[in-house]
Amino acid sequence: TAMNEYYAGISINDIRKCIKQEKGYYPSQSTVYQWVDKFTDMAVNHFNQYKPQVGNVWTADETVLKLDGKDVWLWDIIDEKTRFLLATKMSYTRTINDAKILFKLAKEKAGKSPDIVITDKLKAYIEAAGDIFEDAEHKRSKPFTDTESTNKIERFHSTLKERTKVMRGLKDANSALEFTDGFIAYYNFIRPHDALDRRTSAEEAGIKYDVKNWTGVIRLGQTIKPESISEMQIERRTIPGKP
Repeated sequence: TAMNEYYAGISINDIRKCIKQEKGYYPSQSTVYQWVDKFTDMAVNHFNQYKPQVGNVWTADETVLKLDGKDVWLWDIIDEKTRFLLATKMSYTRTINDAKILFKLAKEKAGKSPDIVITDKLKAYIEAAGDIFEDAEHKRSKPFTDTESTNKIERFHSTLKERTKVMRGLKDANSALEFTDGFIAYYNFIRPHDALDRRTSAEEAGIKYDVKNWTGVIRLGQTIKPESISEMQIERRTIPGKP
């Protein structure tokens, strides 16, 4: 109940009240946070093993969030066909290197480069796309146009921002990274999409998996294995240029 409601956008206090009403048990805030920490790690670790079969048109974008009173940039790249979120990273800067890391992560996850990558007008994408996606056509677009636009990633960022409003501000870099990791696992593997006939992005990407809700995650009984985290994942889990 707690995990379902947390990633659906319900505040910790409202989750506690719901559990009290439904189960007759009133957990403390720290207890709910411990559940979120434990089972988010479990979900991320489990779902990281899967490789999606994605399309050949990817869209990248960045959006700004507040982190400890400062602006932090959240970078994402998504597959147009399956809506699968291939990679995300956070930084205090918007540089060519930031864009390169995002593209490297996406290429590593998909096991290939796209034929077309669509971005907004940010100049950092130009060199990054040329270096990482050597043979891909880079199309620079504006959001909310009819074709070859960043609409899908913009809608994802809208979903994410609604979630962060409920959190009433991210406290620090670690909590922000944990939240984005957990939300990506939820977004790709647990949350059905109306645009995909209520299928998940993972299902649309040809992934065969049995754990399709938080109850399944909790039953896994797995623990995080630090040695299973790739060098690229470790690089993503940093926010360079912290002021």
